[in-house]
Amino acid sequence: MYIKPYQVGFAAFLGLLAIVVGSSPVKTDALFFGWMWHFPFVMLLIATGLYLVFNVHRLWKHRRVEVLFPFMICMICVLVVLWLARVRASQDASPTRFTMHTDLLGNDGGTHFDFKENGHLTATRGDHWVFTSYWGKYRQQHDTISIDLPVELPFGDKAVLTDSTLRFIGSGVSLPIFPSLNSVYLMK
Repeated sequence: MYIKPYQVGFAAFLGLLAIVVGSSPVKTDALFFGWMWHFPFVMLLIATGLYLVFNVHRLWKHRRVEVLFPFMICMICVLVVLWLARVRASQDASPTRFTMHTDLLGNDGGTHFDFKENGHLTATRGDHWVFTSYWGKYRQQHDTISIDLPVELPFGDKAVLTDSTLRFIGSGVSLPIFPSLNSVYLMK
């Protein structure tokens, strides 16, 4: 048998784990535990290198390309994780339309919302030594904004945008917004 099923299964497991962790819309960065988010990807890189080294010898011996399947699965998963990271980085680097800060979420650091020009939304919540980042989207129709984040907002997910505040429909909470310096027109 040229293919070792346990190698293919392990490669698929590591690859899927790295993709799920890398594409998660929620990331918690604690004081000493931020490295845990990178652990599955590092393990995938190590497995990719080991499968390449050990299975190339088997390739020369058997002259069958299917012995490289575990390496190919790992390499495809590495490329998918890198592509997902690049997409998130390009969304985070897009110009900011306006920001908002509230102390209604989070223990001692509050929550900072960053509304991007392309409809991307980043929220960072501070709780003592833990920072949690949420990635989502928002949609604006006239002066109403619908927020789609993977966290339940206590003041609702629909708000009315004015020149200086974001007033949430239903709860009546009104939070000040800070337009970006490079955003000329806040209302579209």
